[in-house]
Amino acid sequence: MWRMLMILLAIALAAAACRSADTTTTLAPATSVPAPTTTSMPTTTQATTTTTTEPAAQREVRTYDVDGIEVVVMTEVEELPQRAEVIEYSTLLINEGEGPMMCLGPYMTSYPPQCLGPVIEGLDISGWAEEANGIYFGPRTVVVTWPAVDDRVQFVSESEHEPLEPVFAAELPEHCADIDRFPPKQVIQDYSRSLGKQSGGLLLTDDGTLVLQVIDDPEPHREALSDDGREACVVQVSRTAAELLRIQDDLFAQITGADYASSRGVVLGVTTGNPGGAGGRIEIGVVAADLETIEAIAALVEDRTVLRIIGEGVLLDTG
Repeated sequence: MWRMLMILLAIALAAAACRSADTTTTLAPATSVPAPTTTSMPTTTQATTTTTTEPAAQREVRTYDVDGIEVVVMTEVEELPQRAEVIEYSTLLINEGEGPMMCLGPYMTSYPPQCLGPVIEGLDISGWAEEANGIYFGPRTVVVTWPAVDDRVQFVSESEHEPLEPVFAAELPEHCADIDRFPPKQVIQDYSRSLGKQSGGLLLTDDGTLVLQVIDDPEPHREALSDDGREACVVQVSRTAAELLRIQDDLFAQITGADYASSRGVVLGVTTGNPGGAGGRIEIGVVAADLETIEAIAALVEDRTVLRIIGEGVLLDTG
């Protein structure tokens, strides 16, 4: 039941967010739906490394190229595992009587709050959790077995809540590094809107620069936006924002409409947000970015290079 409710919630959130034409994509918490069985596995994974802002954790956010799919995940292992066995996850836990649920998606901020997710067997949160009307709840970082079996995972360890969010950090394109002054963001947004369905969307880089994405020659657009010594950063992409939106809508339909009788408990979710702001890719949030889950998602699209998969749980070394 909780799986179906989260599917409907994901559709509602995505429908609202994806039609905000000039909204920059941010990764939302993963929503839970079952994934299909697949026997196709990637043959190559190449990783680049970025150190996180939490040096004490001795963890790194790595970006992998899995046969064209960009995978971003916080991990303690060098190679992506075939199938995750243990993960660390930071989230809200809620015990309504059957055991603490590990919230895997958006939750209602009522008092007490409400969420959906698998129950963690073997964990007692009453010693530190807040209580209201007999319901215990609170944020925590937990290590659990994965994937969920019959909507349950096994408790391994717990610690103080430490938000761990391996998000895709878009860098300013190299050819834009010498620009001293950029047009106001509103000017770029209005110009992108004027392009209609031919716009490639907007990308907000990690330094706060708004990049215009177009599908044709970028130079005329740069000239059109140049004024008073200001110059816009314009890049060419292969797909329009409208095309990405169509692909994302089709992906939603496949995930929510398929019969995954042999899903094996793999949980994944499509992030909400405007795909045009994702640097020419559709971002997918998953609990555990292992190879099995990656290939399950890749099987749902014609061109796997359209995907950016972001793992929200930390992949731990079980060796």
